[in-house]
This record gives sequence, structure tokens and C-alpha cells, in this order.
Amino acid sequence: MKICAICLHNAGDILLTFECLTLLKKKIPQAQISYISKFPEVANLSFDVAESRNYSDFFSNLNFIAQADLVLDFSNNPKARLLGFCLPEKKWISFPKKRLQKFLQVKFKTNINYEEIPFLYCSFLSRKLGFKFNPKHSSGESFGVPQTKLILEENSKFDLPEKFTVLAIGATKRTKIWTEFSEFAKLNFEKNGLKSVLLGFPKELEKAGFDKQNLPEFVIDLTGKTTISEFAEIIQKSEFLVCNDSLGMHLARILEKKYFAVFGSTTKEFGFWVENKNGYLFENKDLDCRPCAKSGFDKCPKTHFKCMKDLKAQNLVEIV
Repeated sequence: MKICAICLHNAGDILLTFECLTLLKKKIPQAQISYISKFPEVANLSFDVAESRNYSDFFSNLNFIAQADLVLDFSNNPKARLLGFCLPEKKWISFPKKRLQKFLQVKFKTNINYEEIPFLYCSFLSRKLGFKFNPKHSSGESFGVPQTKLILEENSKFDLPEKFTVLAIGATKRTKIWTEFSEFAKLNFEKNGLKSVLLGFPKELEKAGFDKQNLPEFVIDLTGKTTISEFAEIIQKSEFLVCNDSLGMHLARILEKKYFAVFGSTTKEFGFWVENKNGYLFENKDLDCRPCAKSGFDKCPKTHFKCMKDLKAQNLVEIV
């Protein structure tokens, strides 16, 4: 059985679909899963994906999808629906995105009981295909979806300390980047003796509080130097990860590594945060302007940026 998964969102969103693919493989072992996305290197991390393709070649993908027995549309947006419109005879499952709930959460700060995304995907797919799915949801424990596996680089080309911390400083928007990464690296080295490995993009260093021309000796800058597989492998080898609401958080969760996620303009009610025993959510709960957007902004709409600036490195170091 040929199955084609489509996710045209950000890299972290692709990782949120992996448990659903693992569930599908458990229920249909003979399934051959292919993946179409804007980040094929991320989809390639999944142990359950046989082939990963880039969305940019529209007509080639159209022909490819035509050969599939089932299409899983995790995007449910106009671009993905265009593919479905061209292939109306295909068995097509579009996953719910809860856009109205997110809109109400942003505009009116409604306290909606929102499902965690991997749970939502697994539950929806099970109903559509008639799978038996009895989740046991409890904070900090497995919530019923199968544990998924990643394919990582086995031999790192980087010379790293025996013990170190990873700081994944990147995020898609400025209001999702913690401003105290630099201070945390300093305090973490002083208290725990751990150097910090920086992952992300060089352009994000200044936003995270670093002077890229004058980095301290306890910081190892690997921004812009890793593949996505190497990115994941370094997290796997670390003592723990500190990250934003972004790719690193989802990798650490799947890898079952200890991690501390800093949430600024976004909140866990959007479903991207998944409760588990290895993760700690660091956020400012006292602001009535959070969340200000589903995916953040390039600058704070209120100009004060308290959702990040009020989260001090000293407080997180004490928690760590």
C-alpha cells in the first residue's frame, strides 16, 4: 500500500506528524510511506518514511501522488488542497487545524482545552481508518501514541566536550527567541561547569544575546554548520537542551532528552507543547497579552517584549 504524507508548514510541524506515521505503520506494516514537504531533510529523519520529496516540483509531485493509494494532508491549506483538487479520485485525508480555536485564543484569550498535536493526528487518523486507539493521557507520561524513532548520523564530524549543554537559539519569528541565552550560557558554565553548543542560524546570535564577534570560551558556535541530522545527533549527545518554541524542542521530545523550552509570544494551548517527563516549560504566565500570535511576530506588538525579557536566565539555571 502506497501512502503519501504532505506537510507544507515549518520543519517543527513535520516532526509533530511522526507519531501518526508510526501508528500507521504499526496498523498497516506493509505500508510504504513517502513524504512531500518544504524540508525533505527533516522528513528523512523518520524511521517510517521510505522516500522524502521537495514540494517545489509541483507537477512531478502531482504525478507521484497519483500513484498513491492514500494521501495524508497534514497542512490542510490552499497549496495542499490544490494538489487534492487536481486528483479528486484519490483517497484524501485532511487533518483538522483548529484555526478558529487558535484565532479565539489570540484575539480573546479564550481558555480552550486544546489537544496536543500528535495526539490529535493519531486520534483523527484512527477514526478515519477504523483503527483501535485508546489513549491514556496523563501529564508527564505517554499519552497513547506510539514512540517514534529517528535516523541520525552515527559519526559526528564535530569535536565536542564529553559533557555539554545545547542552546537551540533559532525560531521562525523574533518574538519566539529568548533574549537571555547568552546570560544562561555564562551562568550554566559557572554553576555546572558545562560549555554550551549553539545551534541554529548565525543571524540569530545577536537576537539571543550573543556578540558573534566576541564569543566567550565556554561557548561553541555551530550555528549554520550542521545538517538537520547532525543537529539532532548533537542534541542526543548533550546533557540537556534549552530552546525556544521551535524545531529543537520537538527533536528533544522524540529523542527523549531532557529539555527546557522557553515560550514567549506563543502558549502551550496551541497544541505544539506536548506534556512529557523530560520537558519543562519556562514562560511568563502573568501577561494578559499572551498569546499575541499563533506563530509569533518580528517585533512585539506592545513594544515591551515582557514575555521574553521578564524570563531571567538566573531563574532557569536554578531550575536546571
